[in-house]
Amino acid sequence: NIRMFIPVIAVGIVAGGLGALFSVICLNATTFRGKYIKPSKFRFLIEPALLALVFVSFAVIIPTFFACVPVDCTDSSAEGCSRVGLAEIDPDDVIRYGCAKDAYNPSASITMRAGEHIVRQMFARGFQYQFDYLPLITMLCLYLPASAYANGIACSTGIIIPCLLNGALIGRIVGLGVTDLLGVHPSLDDAWIDPGAFALIGAAAFTGGVSRLTISLTVIMVEISNDTHFILPIMTAVMISKWFADW
Repeated sequence: NIRMFIPVIAVGIVAGGLGALFSVICLNATTFRGKYIKPSKFRFLIEPALLALVFVSFAVIIPTFFACVPVDCTDSSAEGCSRVGLAEIDPDDVIRYGCAKDAYNPSASITMRAGEHIVRQMFARGFQYQFDYLPLITMLCLYLPASAYANGIACSTGIIIPCLLNGALIGRIVGLGVTDLLGVHPSLDDAWIDPGAFALIGAAAFTGGVSRLTISLTVIMVEISNDTHFILPIMTAVMISKWFADW
């Protein structure tokens, strides 16, 4: 659908800018680490523990400020469901964090999971309102600087999953806005109106903004997602992201 390319361009611009910011944080952290951390073996070894302590503390404290959300919000008449999606959430796929049996904490469900699991949650289709704006934005503000700074510490933290996760958060936020504007549609013609679809595009765009890869990255994202019909939107977002990050 030609309308899809308007938010795709927006995803490319935002992901490219934040991808460039991610690279800047990585470079500055490396310079800082080489000057003040690495000369001391003790500081170099204690740095990962301190970073983990700070991140885990935020991941545990932040969800306490979020209200519980019902697992089944496929019916607008259900209590606590202001907006509805197409599918009921699997209770085993979310974290209750003190909520009732048929509810979950949206912030805890993304701050207390492994990166690979969160990426799969972001890519999931049909769960339009599993995560609202505030939990996604909060996680992005916490995870982006932490994952960028963590590159180069005394233990392996990886670069692919952080890029995919940061990009998926960006894409899902934009996709949530598109869904709010155009509504939830079960038809195949409007299947692109889904935060999960934009999470895939955002993941590709952010990774492109960090790595400056284009064609090969597009092929990789289509291969791992098996969404061949999204190849043109993914390619568009990746190219715009690279251009914006270069600029």
